[in-house]
This record gives sequence, structure tokens and C-alpha cells, in this order.
Amino acid sequence: MEREKRLDLIKLLLKNNKISTVRELAEIMEEQYNLIFSMTTVAKDLQHLRVTKVPNGSAPSYYVLPEKMKQTAFVKLSRNIAMIVLTLLSLKTAIS
Repeated sequence: MEREKRLDLIKLLLKNNKISTVRELAEIMEEQYNLIFSMTTVAKDLQHLRVTKVPNGSAPSYYVLPEKMKQTAFVKLSRNIAMIVLTLLSLKTAIS
């Protein structure tokens, strides 16, 4: 399989699953698509895609693609800004 097609498959799998390890990703590729790659190859592909891991509460952290990471960061920032605004409004009301 060509590298670009393998990268596309990895992107698809990461978008649709919360995958926690290179081994898990390689196993899914083998079990669901009958494609066998070394964990080294899969790990290099994850690096090439600039995949990162994000926390998942008490569950294991999982891999996300860079664009998903940006969305996650934006959502967190939006929530933090909303909390700050609510706090300032509460303080303003308390002072008045």
C-alpha cells in the first residue's frame, strides 16, 4: 500500500475512533482491513501527520489530528472566556 493511502486510512481511523496506542491502531488496520504494518511504520506515520494525544478524563488519552486539536483548544478557550465574562458580570452586580 502506498504511503499516502495508508496516511488517509490512519486519518479516517483517528477521526472515527478514540485510539490510544500505536499497537491498537496497527491491530485495527490488520483486523478490519487485513493490512499489516510494523508499529515503527505506524508510529512514523503518526509523527508525519503531527498527531498528538489528548486527555480523556479517567479513560486513556487518545490520538487526534492537528485540525481536531485546534477545534478542541478553541472550545476550551471559548468556555474559559465565557466563565471569565460571567465572573466579571457577577462581580459588577455584587459591587452595584
